[in-house]
Amino acid sequence: MSTPAITEGFAPLDVPSAGKPCQTYYKIFGTLSSDRVPIIVINGGPGASHEYMLSLADLAARAPVVFYDQVGSGAATHLPEKIGDTAFWTVQLFVDEFHNLVRHLKLEAYDVVGHSWGAMLAMEIAVRQPEGLRKLVVASGPASIGLWVETARKWLKTLPQEIQVSACEQRIAKHMLTVLTGQDRETRECRDLRLARVSGSDRLLQQAVHAPSGSLASRSYQELPRD
Repeated sequence: MSTPAITEGFAPLDVPSAGKPCQTYYKIFGTLSSDRVPIIVINGGPGASHEYMLSLADLAARAPVVFYDQVGSGAATHLPEKIGDTAFWTVQLFVDEFHNLVRHLKLEAYDVVGHSWGAMLAMEIAVRQPEGLRKLVVASGPASIGLWVETARKWLKTLPQEIQVSACEQRIAKHMLTVLTGQDRETRECRDLRLARVSGSDRLLQQAVHAPSGSLASRSYQELPRD
Protein backbone atom coordinates (compact mmCIF):
# COMPACT_ATOMS: atom_id res chain seq x y z
CA MET A 1 0.00 0.00 0.00
CA SER A 2 1.43 3.37 -1.02
CA THR A 3 1.80 6.15 1.52
CA PRO A 4 -0.71 8.97 0.91
CA ALA A 5 0.47 12.52 0.41
CA ILE A 6 0.25 14.62 3.56
CA THR A 7 -0.51 18.33 3.44
CA GLU A 8 -0.58 20.68 6.44
CA GLY A 9 -1.69 24.27 6.63
CA PHE A 10 -3.71 26.98 8.32
CA ALA A 11 -7.05 28.50 7.35
CA PRO A 12 -7.39 32.14 8.45
CA LEU A 13 -10.45 32.51 10.67
CA ASP A 14 -12.17 35.86 11.14
CA VAL A 15 -13.53 36.09 14.70
CA PRO A 16 -13.96 39.81 15.50
CA SER A 17 -14.71 39.19 19.17
CA ALA A 18 -11.43 37.30 19.60
CA GLY A 19 -9.50 40.55 19.51
CA LYS A 20 -6.68 39.07 17.44
CA PRO A 21 -6.17 37.12 14.19
CA CYS A 22 -7.18 33.45 14.42
CA GLN A 23 -6.47 30.41 12.31
CA THR A 24 -7.53 26.78 12.07
CA TYR A 25 -4.85 24.14 11.64
CA TYR A 26 -5.56 21.30 9.20
CA LYS A 27 -3.82 18.13 8.04
CA ILE A 28 -4.85 16.29 4.89
CA PHE A 29 -4.02 12.69 4.00
CA GLY A 30 -4.44 12.17 0.28
CA THR A 31 -5.05 14.60 -2.55
CA LEU A 32 -8.07 16.88 -2.64
CA SER A 33 -7.72 17.28 -6.39
CA SER A 34 -8.74 13.65 -6.90
CA ASP A 35 -12.27 12.77 -7.99
CA ARG A 36 -13.03 11.17 -4.61
CA VAL A 37 -15.19 12.97 -2.04
CA PRO A 38 -13.05 13.90 0.97
CA ILE A 39 -13.86 12.91 4.55
CA ILE A 40 -13.67 15.66 7.18
CA VAL A 41 -13.00 14.35 10.68
CA ILE A 42 -14.29 16.37 13.64
CA ASN A 43 -12.65 15.31 16.89
CA GLY A 44 -14.05 15.45 20.39
CA GLY A 45 -13.42 17.88 23.20
CA PRO A 46 -13.91 20.76 23.06
CA GLY A 47 -10.26 21.41 23.76
CA ALA A 48 -8.75 18.22 22.32
CA SER A 49 -6.66 18.08 19.17
CA HIS A 50 -7.21 15.88 16.12
CA GLU A 51 -4.30 13.56 16.94
CA TYR A 52 -6.22 10.82 18.73
CA MET A 53 -8.32 10.36 15.57
CA LEU A 54 -5.35 9.80 13.27
CA SER A 55 -6.10 6.08 12.89
CA LEU A 56 -8.78 7.21 10.44
CA ALA A 57 -5.97 8.30 8.12
CA ASP A 58 -6.07 4.70 6.86
CA LEU A 59 -9.24 5.71 4.99
CA ALA A 60 -7.04 7.78 2.68
CA ALA A 61 -6.64 4.63 0.60
CA ARG A 62 -10.23 5.25 -0.49
CA ALA A 63 -10.71 9.01 -0.13
CA PRO A 64 -8.80 12.07 1.08
CA VAL A 65 -9.10 12.56 4.86
CA VAL A 66 -9.09 16.03 6.40
CA PHE A 67 -8.29 16.49 10.09
CA TYR A 68 -8.32 19.84 11.80
CA ASP A 69 -7.74 21.43 15.19
CA GLN A 70 -10.60 23.60 16.35
CA VAL A 71 -9.82 27.13 17.49
CA GLY A 72 -8.55 27.10 21.05
CA SER A 73 -6.90 23.68 20.78
CA GLY A 74 -3.99 21.81 19.24
CA ALA A 75 -2.07 23.81 16.65
CA ALA A 76 -4.94 26.25 16.07
CA THR A 77 -5.01 29.69 17.69
CA HIS A 78 -5.17 29.53 21.49
CA LEU A 79 -7.28 32.07 23.35
CA PRO A 80 -6.48 31.78 27.07
CA GLU A 81 -7.89 35.24 27.61
CA LYS A 82 -11.31 33.83 26.71
CA ILE A 83 -11.35 31.16 29.42
CA GLY A 84 -14.80 31.14 31.01
CA ASP A 85 -16.29 33.50 28.42
CA THR A 86 -19.51 31.66 27.58
CA ALA A 87 -20.60 34.46 25.27
CA PHE A 88 -17.55 33.71 23.11
CA TRP A 89 -17.40 29.89 23.20
CA THR A 90 -20.61 29.08 21.39
CA VAL A 91 -21.64 26.23 19.12
CA GLN A 92 -22.06 28.78 16.35
CA LEU A 93 -18.36 29.69 16.61
CA PHE A 94 -17.40 26.10 15.78
CA VAL A 95 -20.06 25.75 13.07
CA ASP A 96 -18.70 28.90 11.42
CA GLU A 97 -15.14 27.60 11.75
CA PHE A 98 -16.09 24.35 10.02
CA HIS A 99 -17.66 26.12 7.04
CA ASN A 100 -14.73 28.53 6.89
CA LEU A 101 -12.39 25.55 6.53
CA VAL A 102 -14.59 24.04 3.80
CA ARG A 103 -14.44 27.32 1.87
CA HIS A 104 -10.70 27.64 2.41
CA LEU A 105 -10.11 24.15 0.99
CA LYS A 106 -12.58 24.84 -1.83
CA LEU A 107 -14.59 21.68 -1.17
CA GLU A 108 -17.78 21.36 -3.17
CA ALA A 109 -18.78 18.02 -1.63
CA TYR A 110 -17.62 16.23 1.50
CA ASP A 111 -18.48 13.52 4.03
CA VAL A 112 -18.18 14.10 7.78
CA VAL A 113 -17.14 11.80 10.64
CA GLY A 114 -17.70 13.27 14.10
CA HIS A 115 -16.69 11.76 17.44
CA SER A 116 -18.07 12.67 20.89
CA TRP A 117 -18.30 16.49 20.99
CA GLY A 118 -17.30 16.38 17.34
CA ALA A 119 -20.35 14.19 16.66
CA MET A 120 -22.57 16.74 18.38
CA LEU A 121 -21.03 19.50 16.27
CA ALA A 122 -21.44 17.36 13.14
CA MET A 123 -25.15 16.91 13.88
CA GLU A 124 -25.53 20.66 14.43
CA ILE A 125 -23.93 21.21 11.02
CA ALA A 126 -26.03 18.52 9.34
CA VAL A 127 -29.45 19.70 10.55
CA ARG A 128 -28.84 22.94 8.69
CA GLN A 129 -28.44 20.94 5.49
CA PRO A 130 -25.35 22.58 3.99
CA GLU A 131 -25.17 22.12 0.25
CA GLY A 132 -21.87 20.20 0.16
CA LEU A 133 -22.59 17.63 2.89
CA ARG A 134 -23.07 14.18 1.37
CA LYS A 135 -22.79 11.66 4.22
CA LEU A 136 -22.59 11.87 8.02
CA VAL A 137 -21.13 9.37 10.51
CA VAL A 138 -21.89 9.99 14.19
CA ALA A 139 -19.60 8.16 16.66
CA SER A 140 -20.37 8.24 20.40
CA GLY A 141 -22.25 11.51 20.19
CA PRO A 142 -25.46 12.09 22.19
CA ALA A 143 -28.41 13.55 20.32
CA SER A 144 -29.76 14.79 23.67
CA ILE A 145 -27.32 15.79 26.42
CA GLY A 146 -30.17 15.75 28.94
CA LEU A 147 -31.00 12.11 28.20
CA TRP A 148 -27.30 11.27 28.19
CA VAL A 149 -26.80 12.70 31.69
CA GLU A 150 -29.93 10.99 32.98
CA THR A 151 -28.85 7.61 31.62
CA ALA A 152 -25.24 8.01 32.79
CA ARG A 153 -26.44 8.65 36.33
CA LYS A 154 -28.63 5.54 36.25
CA TRP A 155 -25.73 3.37 35.09
CA LEU A 156 -23.39 4.94 37.65
CA LYS A 157 -25.68 3.80 40.47
CA THR A 158 -25.29 0.18 39.35
CA LEU A 159 -21.52 0.25 39.91
CA PRO A 160 -19.71 -0.59 43.18
CA GLN A 161 -19.75 2.24 45.68
CA GLU A 162 -15.99 2.91 45.52
CA ILE A 163 -16.26 3.49 41.78
CA GLN A 164 -19.21 5.82 42.29
CA VAL A 165 -17.20 7.87 44.80
CA SER A 166 -14.20 7.96 42.45
CA ALA A 167 -16.37 9.15 39.56
CA CYS A 168 -17.83 11.92 41.68
CA GLU A 169 -14.38 13.00 42.86
CA GLN A 170 -13.19 13.13 39.26
CA ARG A 171 -16.16 15.34 38.41
CA ILE A 172 -15.22 17.69 41.23
CA ALA A 173 -11.58 17.75 40.11
CA LYS A 174 -12.67 18.54 36.55
CA HIS A 175 -14.78 21.44 37.75
CA MET A 176 -11.82 22.71 39.74
CA LEU A 177 -9.86 22.99 36.51
CA THR A 178 -12.66 24.91 34.79
CA VAL A 179 -13.02 27.55 37.49
CA LEU A 180 -9.56 28.93 36.90
CA THR A 181 -10.25 32.57 37.73
CA GLY A 182 -12.88 34.68 39.41
CA GLN A 183 -14.58 31.82 41.28
CA ASP A 184 -12.37 31.35 44.34
CA ARG A 185 -15.26 30.40 46.63
CA GLU A 186 -16.38 27.49 44.50
CA THR A 187 -12.79 26.38 43.98
CA ARG A 188 -12.31 26.19 47.74
CA GLU A 189 -15.59 24.30 48.15
CA CYS A 190 -14.55 21.71 45.56
CA ARG A 191 -11.16 21.30 47.20
CA ASP A 192 -12.68 20.90 50.65
CA LEU A 193 -15.19 18.30 49.50
CA ARG A 194 -12.55 16.21 47.76
CA LEU A 195 -10.23 16.44 50.77
CA ALA A 196 -13.09 15.38 53.00
CA ARG A 197 -13.60 12.21 50.97
CA VAL A 198 -9.89 11.41 50.76
CA SER A 199 -8.91 12.26 54.36
CA GLY A 200 -12.14 11.34 56.09
CA SER A 201 -12.16 14.74 57.79
CA ASP A 202 -15.53 15.30 59.46
CA ARG A 203 -14.87 19.03 59.65
CA LEU A 204 -14.27 19.39 55.91
CA LEU A 205 -17.20 17.12 55.09
CA GLN A 206 -19.48 19.25 57.26
CA GLN A 207 -18.33 22.36 55.39
CA ALA A 208 -19.38 20.71 52.14
CA VAL A 209 -22.68 19.54 53.61
CA HIS A 210 -23.53 23.06 54.74
CA ALA A 211 -22.28 24.82 51.62
CA PRO A 212 -24.76 27.33 50.15
CA SER A 213 -27.63 25.63 48.34
CA GLY A 214 -26.96 25.47 44.62
CA SER A 215 -23.20 25.87 44.96
CA LEU A 216 -20.87 23.43 43.21
CA ALA A 217 -19.83 21.78 46.49
CA SER A 218 -23.44 21.41 47.60
CA ARG A 219 -24.53 19.89 44.28
CA SER A 220 -21.57 17.51 44.22
CA TYR A 221 -22.14 16.38 47.80
CA GLN A 222 -25.75 15.54 46.99
CA GLU A 223 -24.53 13.24 44.19
CA LEU A 224 -22.12 11.27 46.39
CA PRO A 225 -23.25 7.68 47.00
CA ARG A 226 -24.24 6.86 50.56
CA ASP A 227 -23.23 3.81 52.58
